Amino acid sequence: MDLKIIFIYCLCDDVLKLLSVNDNPQCRMRTAEIMTVGVVAALFHGGNIQASR
Repeated sequence: MDLKIIFIYCLCDDVLKLLSVNDNPQCRMRTAEIMTVGVVAALFHGGNIQASR
């Protein structure tokens, strides 16, 4: 499961780089991390974000 989560993060990060999405320097979490939490919640926890965090 850990490798799947790492793969999802890398995929989200690569997509954001291709789309030239830049994070605000004041952000504490990268956009790819936030996207990863949502995707992992949908895939492994039935959409429950609290369980995936």
